[in-house]
Formats: sequence, structure tokens, C-alpha cells
Amino acid sequence: MSTSNLVEKVRKLLEELTGLAYEVEGLEPESRRLRISPKTLEGKSLQMEEKGARQVGIRVEVSPEGVFAVGFPGFTKMFKHAERYYQVYMWPNEVMKSRDPNAREAARRLAPGIIKDCEVIEKAAKEAGLKHLTDPNGLEIDFDWIRIESRFKAENLLEEEILKEVEKRVMAVSEAVIVFWKWYESKEREALYGQTRIKKELRHSRAFEAEWPPNTGSPEKDREKYELVEERLRFKTRVYTPKGELELKNGKIVLKEKEGGVRKART
Repeated sequence: MSTSNLVEKVRKLLEELTGLAYEVEGLEPESRRLRISPKTLEGKSLQMEEKGARQVGIRVEVSPEGVFAVGFPGFTKMFKHAERYYQVYMWPNEVMKSRDPNAREAARRLAPGIIKDCEVIEKAAKEAGLKHLTDPNGLEIDFDWIRIESRFKAENLLEEEILKEVEKRVMAVSEAVIVFWKWYESKEREALYGQTRIKKELRHSRAFEAEWPPNTGSPEKDREKYELVEERLRFKTRVYTPKGELELKNGKIVLKEKEGGVRKART
């Protein structure tokens, strides 16, 4: 299988499917990875034509091992929306993928609009994955950026099969992104944020930890997270978890004994 010939066919396929002009880029020379992406979208990965048709700037990366990653590079910075509208430091990706069954609802009480946004793209990705890939988990989401991707190995696949796999993923990713875009522009979303955003500056900063104690699987990362929370508490930031609010007591991070839980975001 000629890599250059196949990549050129993928480029043309993307142009046919999206209506956008594509180019092939070499990433870091040492990685030998190739990227096929739109030539220009004026700094954006999604644009609208005058007729209202949406063109999704799908990107395809090909590794030297023959792994194809078909995806949408990112819609918006959800963690920045959490700071702007709800005055809370939060990583939506950690919340949505937390092993704590109460994490999502606890985070929703702090930043309802953020969790709703994540649930919209989550549902759209599952439906598009099931429709085009016969797998509801066929699309991976990075909720911090609303980034969507689907990978497959080209090993032992014929050229026609590879192109078909790319096409299915382009259709799935595009469909999920368009569903989210419609929600993002909707009056319903505007109303949700209008009703729940915090309009006055709070006396203290806020932060949310989706899992406490930290359990990232890396002792080093756990220690870094613990130290960050400790520093925030020293600077009077109110730190919440699914189990309740944290505080420093005798130099140790503990759950507050009273009240517990996360206070609802006030308007």
C-alpha cells in the first residue's frame, strides 16, 4: 500500500464529503505523522455558508504504524466557560469521566450550563457512533475542548476499506458536531446560561474536584493535585468535591463536618 497515494485519496475524499479544500501537512519530523486538514477556516474549525449549510472541518492524522485518527480538533474551551459564567475552576473532562457516581450531579449544582453542554455532545456522539459505526462508544470526547475523535488501525485493510472507514468516521463526527452546534446557538441554551450564571463577583474563588482523594493512577499526579488543592485552600478558595466541601484543619485537607455537599450556583 503506497502511503502517499492513499493519503492523497483521503484528502480528496475529505474535500468531497465536506466541501472544503484540504492539504497534507507533516507534523514533527521525528514523529513521521501526517495530518490532512482544511487549508483555511479563518481560524475556526466550523463555518456557516450564507445558505445556512454547515461545513465541519474534520482533521485526519495518520501515524507511521498505520493508525488513522479522524476527528474534530475542538469547538470551545469549556473550562474557560466554567470560569467565566460560574466562577469555578473545573475540568469538565474529569467530571464527565469520573468514577465517582455523584460527580456529575455535584458539578451540575455549581455549573449547570457546563454539564448540560457536555451531556448534549455526549448524547450526540453516542447516537452518531451507533448510526455510522454500529458502536455507541465509537467516538471519543475530550469535554474540556469539545474535541471528538475516532481511531482505527489500517493494518490488513484494503485501500477501499480504509477509505470506507474514514468516510464513516467523517460522517459520525460531523453529525455529532452539528448537533452540538445547533444546541450551542439555541435559545434554550441562552436561557439556561442566563438563568444560572453568576452575575456578581463572589467573595471567594471556587474550584471543583471530580474525585477526592485524587486517584489518577499516577502517584506523582496525585501529589501535584493534592498540593494544588492545598494551595487553593490556603488562599481561601472554596473547593468542592462530590462528597462535600474541603477545608484545611490542623494542616490537613478534610471534608467539612457540617452541611456537606455543594451549594447550588446562585444567580
